[in-house]
Amino acid sequence: MNKLCIILFGALMAGCGTSPMSSQLEIAGSARDNAIYIAKQELKRQNAMLPKAYDVVVENAEAGNELEAPRQVYQVSFSFYYRGRKQIIYTVIIDKRSGRVELFSDSRTSIPSEV
Repeated sequence: MNKLCIILFGALMAGCGTSPMSSQLEIAGSARDNAIYIAKQELKRQNAMLPKAYDVVVENAEAGNELEAPRQVYQVSFSFYYRGRKQIIYTVIIDKRSGRVELFSDSRTSIPSEV
C-alpha cells in the first residue's frame, strides 16, 4: 500500500512539474496566433490581398519617440519569395497591451527616400 502511495505521489509531482512549461508555450503560441489574426483582419480592412504562398513573422519590438517611454508592440510581417528573393509586402504593428493596430505599411506603395 505504501509503495502505491509513493508511486502515485511521484506521478502527480512529475505531472505538476511539467505543466507550467507547457502552459507557457501555449500562451506564447496563442499570443502569436492572436497577433496574426489581428493583422489579417487589418489586411482585410485595408483591402490588401495576400499571395497564395506567403510567410508570416511575428517579432517583439518597441515603439515610441523621444518624449515618451517605449511601448511593447508586435511587428507582424507578411512576405513572399519573388525571383529567389524574400520580399516583405505588408507590415502591421500591434500594441501588446490593447491589441490595437498602430501602423499598417504596404511596401509596394511606399516611396524610398534618396538619402
